[in-house]
Amino acid sequence: MFKDYLLTYKCQACKKTSKLNYFNVSRSDMENELGTNFQVSCEHCAIRKSYHVNDITAIPNRNYTFLIILAILGLLVAAIMFLLGKGVISTFSIGIPIAIYLIYRNNTEKAITRFNRNVLPRDRDYQPKNKKIL
Repeated sequence: MFKDYLLTYKCQACKKTSKLNYFNVSRSDMENELGTNFQVSCEHCAIRKSYHVNDITAIPNRNYTFLIILAILGLLVAAIMFLLGKGVISTFSIGIPIAIYLIYRNNTEKAITRFNRNVLPRDRDYQPKNKKIL
């Protein structure tokens, strides 16, 4: 559906933060698919460097598509209910999308905290058989 958060890393060459074009729930799953150390090209300087799974951090995705869809849906339902003479129901129909968004945002923040808190030992060197290339 929507990417709740973005995975980022700090380039070792130019020191700028870049997005990782990859999405996963945990560092352990990332290690199982990419390996403990993997190669990534920076989107700013295009230099390919090796990064450890712990070098990746999660940040909130600032794409407000989900919020806009909920707002339009809430306003549409509220307008229909208001035109049908259901004023109290129209008030609640505005509050429901707001509550859904707040729950969504809370769950996203928990997922980001869980991803960033889970770290793997750096002395481990796991290489999967079917390694994905980024």
